[in-house]
Amino acid sequence: LFFKAFAATVIFLSFRIWLRHIGYMGSLPVAGVTAFMAGTYFVLSMILKGVLDEYAESSRLPLELTSNVIHYRELYQLIATQTEVGEVTDILAKMVSKIMEGILTPRSGITTIDQVMMQIEELHCRHVLLKTRRPGDMPILINLTKQIAVIRRLILRADHVARASYLPISQSLSWLLAISSSIVLSGVEYTNLFQEYTLLPCLASFVYLFGLFAEEMDDPFNIYSSISVSMESFQSLHRSLEVHTQTVPR
Repeated sequence: LFFKAFAATVIFLSFRIWLRHIGYMGSLPVAGVTAFMAGTYFVLSMILKGVLDEYAESSRLPLELTSNVIHYRELYQLIATQTEVGEVTDILAKMVSKIMEGILTPRSGITTIDQVMMQIEELHCRHVLLKTRRPGDMPILINLTKQIAVIRRLILRADHVARASYLPISQSLSWLLAISSSIVLSGVEYTNLFQEYTLLPCLASFVYLFGLFAEEMDDPFNIYSSISVSMESFQSLHRSLEVHTQTVPR
């Protein structure tokens, strides 16, 4: 991310040097562009604020999903036989594997979302069977049903985040502001080396960083991004379920 901003700043400086080389020393005083840059930063900060809210929610999804899946399995262990627990653990392991594979694929969403929903429906059918066999455990069965509803909601939310873009228009606006700011700063009058190689590059790099941050945070599960959401808890859950699947008797 920072290397991209640095590269864009170097290009901006090179353009300024080329302008001086052909004899153009600028015509806008620095004081004349401060209001324009302040307005640019304000608009970019509003865009970034919306993306930050979505990014913060996305960063909690893996941990919340992990916690709810573990809690669901613990509740199921209270009323089911070891064989049934092993079968449910196998379903959960396959479901987690499909979810993890789907949300880590940039802009594809959970491609097997229909299969995941069918596995959730299968778990719900098991609740119905347990109801007929264990009518005295109705409070636990109600909690299981609530838990599976929470898991379904989190899965659908993760699928939407991995599939949809939150900045179809704002992203274009942020880069339009970055380009226009570069053009304006290119016309600033040359006064001294300190302004040329410190102040102007900083003003330009801030705009580039705003745009790059907004673009990368718009796809929080992209593993190639420098600020991608950590999936460590979800990956640990998958490994744990795989171990339980192999150890629980069928």
